[in-house]
Amino acid sequence: MKFTISSTQFKRIFAGICCFAVIVGSSCVSVPVSAPTATEMPVIEDSVLEKTADTIDENTLYLNMPKNIDSLNPLGSKNETMRTLLSLIFEPAIRMNADGSFSGGLIENWKVDESGLMYTFSVRRGVSFHDSNYGYVRSSDFKEIIDLLISEEGKDSPYAAYASAVDYANIIDEYTFTVKAKEKNLDLLCFMCFPVVPADLYLHYALDAKSAPIGTGPYRFVEFDAWGRMILNRNESWWKSTPNIETIIAEPVENDAEAIHRYQKNELNCILTSLINAKNLCNDSSTTIFSPATSQFDCLIPNINSKNLAKKETRQAISAALDRKRIIMNVLGGMGTVCETPFLSDFAYLENTDSMPENLDSAHDLMKKAGFTAYSGQYFNEIGTALSLDLIYSESEDIPYKKRIVSEIVRQMKNFGIEINPLEMSANNFASALKNGNFDLALASFNLKKNHDISFMFEDGYCRYTSDTLKDQLAYIKTLGINDDLTKAFSALNVLLSDELPMIGLYRKCSAMFIRDHYQNIQNTNHYDMFANIADWTSK
Repeated sequence: MKFTISSTQFKRIFAGICCFAVIVGSSCVSVPVSAPTATEMPVIEDSVLEKTADTIDENTLYLNMPKNIDSLNPLGSKNETMRTLLSLIFEPAIRMNADGSFSGGLIENWKVDESGLMYTFSVRRGVSFHDSNYGYVRSSDFKEIIDLLISEEGKDSPYAAYASAVDYANIIDEYTFTVKAKEKNLDLLCFMCFPVVPADLYLHYALDAKSAPIGTGPYRFVEFDAWGRMILNRNESWWKSTPNIETIIAEPVENDAEAIHRYQKNELNCILTSLINAKNLCNDSSTTIFSPATSQFDCLIPNINSKNLAKKETRQAISAALDRKRIIMNVLGGMGTVCETPFLSDFAYLENTDSMPENLDSAHDLMKKAGFTAYSGQYFNEIGTALSLDLIYSESEDIPYKKRIVSEIVRQMKNFGIEINPLEMSANNFASALKNGNFDLALASFNLKKNHDISFMFEDGYCRYTSDTLKDQLAYIKTLGINDDLTKAFSALNVLLSDELPMIGLYRKCSAMFIRDHYQNIQNTNHYDMFANIADWTSK
């Protein structure tokens, strides 16, 4: 098995590990407004889908897709796997890169006026939709999409999350348009990451429409075949370069278990799935795993009002004593990226940061500085009471894993000299304990925002940490636009978080793509764009 962490674009090979991780046409088709919908796809028995390993073509990419498609409209699908699949057909206006920066998609470039509010966007010229009836991408397509997403009709789109950032949009000419933001920040660029569709057609579609998709991307939709599979052929007229892989077939599966089973039977050669369910694939010597970091940040919330955690040196000692890499390897099967704060080390707007190695010598020095004394492998406070901390958590409902995280932390802290008492709670009791401050430490998960604003993590006051310096820095960052010195601001915030540790970061979770190792030259995969360089993929 080849194991690839794509956020740093290098490949590692893990042999004999057991993974328990948490995770995720050649012809032009003219489709009128009354295009066939998914409800008209053939309904077939599972037994009909049974194929032998001999039927798979190694030069064709076989992917999994949801059996029950929520939408083929890229602006409406809320299923992450489906959106990833649709990214082969549709391209974004602006791309969110793996390091959190922005780059051009079908918008080639942009400029911002001195106020930081008025954006002028230049449309990439010569980009045609898969159906020639809809011609080339124009400013009007962007204007109509923007108007839809900021309207009541478009509010349920996952791409409407930052719609409140938009004041209005105007067309300047066929390839230039402007958008005025309501405030100067990064929200407008986050909003502009929507997929581009031919507006003349898609304005007639509901967000949950299942009509044949027409985009501009490297692959074009051909049909749903007799087995209910989605057939995609490479776009010979793509504005970049023609993809090497001619055909992609998306196979409908009921769940992760079926996807894994069919991968093992060689009926699929590429799947996006949960590593907890796919642990048997980790020893597969013919499989490569690409693992980009997601937006999920897991951390320990220290209760600053707890007498044992009031001093920052104690929090720093706990952080230094944690072997995060071992937690990630033993519990998440390698599917995590070490971080002490919410920001990854390769974040675009951070000055160079060091990784987080375990440092027990430093941790013991910090405990002494905090007033604790070590005796027979246990830390005691100034009145001779052994240091003992309650760690509360609520198990994840979809993919249980937190109990194992807590068990590893308990083991590590015991070896360090701190007794940890794990307390599993229901979701409601966990929320109540956080609110009322009935805890010492809490294992929590945060879904970080695309605009890099982390102020929401402190709004509920769970950690009881109050600091005007932190409050002011968070507020200041929310006023910065893309032309401001974001690196200086975020670096200052990161230093503050690392020093005070109002939250003790553990890792950012990773998603995963399993693919047969005869596929080569796969690069730049990230959580927002798993098929970033799909045109360059080859099959040896």
